[in-house]
Amino acid sequence: MKISSIIACWVALFLICPSKIANCQNISGNWLGSITIPGYNGNEYPIEASVIQKDSLISGQIKSNYEGSYAIMKFQGIVSKNKIVINENEVIEDSYPNQVWCLKSFDGEYVADSSNRTKILGTYSGYTKFFHNRYTADYCVPGSFILLQKKPATRDIVIFKDGIKNIKKEEPLSQYNSKYGISYLVSISLHFEQSTSNLLESSIENLNKIVNCLSENRSVKIILESHTDNVGDLQKNFRLAEDRVARVKRYFLDKNILGSRVQCRILGPFLPIAPNDSEHNRSLNRRVVVKVKDL
Repeated sequence: MKISSIIACWVALFLICPSKIANCQNISGNWLGSITIPGYNGNEYPIEASVIQKDSLISGQIKSNYEGSYAIMKFQGIVSKNKIVINENEVIEDSYPNQVWCLKSFDGEYVADSSNRTKILGTYSGYTKFFHNRYTADYCVPGSFILLQKKPATRDIVIFKDGIKNIKKEEPLSQYNSKYGISYLVSISLHFEQSTSNLLESSIENLNKIVNCLSENRSVKIILESHTDNVGDLQKNFRLAEDRVARVKRYFLDKNILGSRVQCRILGPFLPIAPNDSEHNRSLNRRVVVKVKDL
């Protein structure tokens, strides 16, 4: 019997949502906004996103600006009703080679307010860094983000950016601040041997740190997102992703962490965090990501 059957891990699958269905948001287009890093310096940094959507799958590019330099990243993502998950996975342009760039994973919600302004807001975390043309598994400081859709008729970029600031005043992102302290301890990426559910030794050490944090903070709930590289059959990759996340949840249960505190998502090869162009990069994509859900 499979481990996943034994522990009855609740799995949230993002299903294909044809665009003709009314409640499937289509976010194709250009977006402008900013990210905020409260756990680092509290500053805001501008970002721009170009999005193409087909059914529930999205792809495109994000330009991140940081203290006079910038990087452009490719991304892939999934839309499910008003929920959006985006993973940056490749740096395609870097204005300053000595700058370390964090490839971010965005979790957000699509919102249309009473003024008919369309926006996406939420939090991000990061588990991959890019430096001197090399991707490495490394933790990035989490933060919050907001994006406002740029309409074709919006020509005055200054007015448009003022609109983003006004939204921030109306809806401060302080609702996310309480997550940051716990996120430093819990948000992490666990890695596996190729084609198996065997955790790497370094990941077992990280898993024990998460167990300690969850034991000391009993109100915290987490999400386990299971990913694979793109090698092999798609269905086999999904089964492998399920086995991996079940192995991790079983570890938590054995350490007396209640199963009701652990939600699982099976995402397979759809959201890489590095290009699948070398064994090193593919090893970064074979992962289970731990994220804070609720406090």
